[in-house]
Amino acid sequence: MTVQELQKLFLPKLAPEDFFILLAEATRKEKTFLLAHPEYELDAAPAALAEEFFARRLKHEPVASIVGHKAFYGCDFLVTPDTLIPRPETELIVEHILESIPAKQERPLDILDIGTGSGCIAISLAATLAERQPGSLAAIRFFATDISEAALAIARKNAERHSVGDTITFLAGDLLAPYLSSLEKNRAIIIAANLPYLSRDIYDNAPEDVRGFEPESALVSGEQGLDHYYRLLRNVRDVLHPAHTVTLFLEISPEQDAELERYAMSLFPDALLTIHADLAGKKRLAEIRLRA
Repeated sequence: MTVQELQKLFLPKLAPEDFFILLAEATRKEKTFLLAHPEYELDAAPAALAEEFFARRLKHEPVASIVGHKAFYGCDFLVTPDTLIPRPETELIVEHILESIPAKQERPLDILDIGTGSGCIAISLAATLAERQPGSLAAIRFFATDISEAALAIARKNAERHSVGDTITFLAGDLLAPYLSSLEKNRAIIIAANLPYLSRDIYDNAPEDVRGFEPESALVSGEQGLDHYYRLLRNVRDVLHPAHTVTLFLEISPEQDAELERYAMSLFPDALLTIHADLAGKKRLAEIRLRA
């Protein structure tokens, strides 16, 4: 069966982008080749695999779940049912953290990725800094925590794949708890967190791609979607502030900005809080700076 014949069978039922990603995975050919050669004839095994992939996608299974990996910040990450699929909007966390780190980072700094999942945030930060600012790494320690041992196993594999396995310390536990034994005086702390932030109502109305194939525990956080962030902010207040300079970068849902700001300022009246928009113009990232 040729590429063109498959297109006639499955388009427009499938989005063209999904079609060619899945076809490239099944055939081990580049998307550019498949786009340029509609006459290319698939052997029986890749054709059968492609049709299996297409059938799964038509049942709403996410492309990343089908192929087992997902691109994020220029890298490719393994994903499983134990991890949240990396989203493009989460790259905003990486970008703003990188912007906040001086070209010559001299003050000791700890970077914590809380609820690391696939490890995409911590790994992207470590790999990018190693490439752009290798001189800064001597002053920086990286930590990634998660309550799921299964997720941490995938994160460790991803770190090895991107040559930062020895750079990041992976810790099992809830929020800041597993990091506290490594806490040192005079180190600034950056906390990145893409914790569950969907309200129950938003989750219940989410597409089947989300509800049917990703762990609910990685998505939902109470009625308003902010329970995990409330706990994290209280955790920071109780064990880090005001002894340490702390900056938090928290991914949020656009409608949560005012409530998160209200709660954060009730705990940290002197904080500097900035809400950053994503490429779609939606309020997506809360940056909270706490001075020692």
